[in-house]
Amino acid sequence: MEGFPRQHRDALNDFSGIPRAYIEVGDLDIFRDESIAYARGLYDAAFHAT
Repeated sequence: MEGFPRQHRDALNDFSGIPRAYIEVGDLDIFRDESIAYARGLYDAAFHAT
């Protein structure tokens, strides 16, 4: 996130207005960590993710 303007960093953590999400993560997924972080962000914002 270094190098991103503050307003963009804040927007990346704002999950308001996002519809339900389906997130699938595999063992060899190159975006595994990012997908898990996204799911955690949704969970922390009380959104429904499966």
